[in-house]
Amino acid sequence: MQMLTETEFDAFKKDDQKAFKKVFDSCHSALIRYVESLTKISEDAEEIVQEGFVLLYTNKHKLEHAADIYPYLFTIVKRLTISYFRRKVTSSKYLEELKGHWSEQVDTTSSQVTEREIREALQNSIDELPLRQKQVYTMNKLEDKSYQEIADDLGLSRSTVKNQIIAATKIIRLKLSKYHLFIFFCFFH
Repeated sequence: MQMLTETEFDAFKKDDQKAFKKVFDSCHSALIRYVESLTKISEDAEEIVQEGFVLLYTNKHKLEHAADIYPYLFTIVKRLTISYFRRKVTSSKYLEELKGHWSEQVDTTSSQVTEREIREALQNSIDELPLRQKQVYTMNKLEDKSYQEIADDLGLSRSTVKNQIIAATKIIRLKLSKYHLFIFFCFFH
């Protein structure tokens, strides 16, 4: 793996695109192979590695030497991959619990709600959110983007994104509770 000279490293820390491209070219393939060997999905591996490079770029000031780049980048990508699997496990766990709970609720609930009505109620609740909350919530919950991805896309801080999602979630939960969909909402989103 071709590393940067100290001169190139100084340029890299000063946002030099050629130096960043050299880092990208020398590390990208190895990282893709590593992540793809774990996820088995090339699109997900590419997304994880891209996010890793974005985090490297935004945190390059933390590095002291050119030799620190690959270990730092590898650590970022490894942590992003772990987060990827945590999201998958959590999502799977809630879907399984929802299946059992939902079938019990359907049998015991006198007013059954159709899937179409559920989707409409959720969409109406999302549509009624303030514009920024709607945008952030949709990117996170429907497009499955991380807080950091949303922050980067919209030029916001990660904490602003988190606060917007928390606020939007509270509003939607309140609105859906009128439809007795609170439990459904908790498991699906």
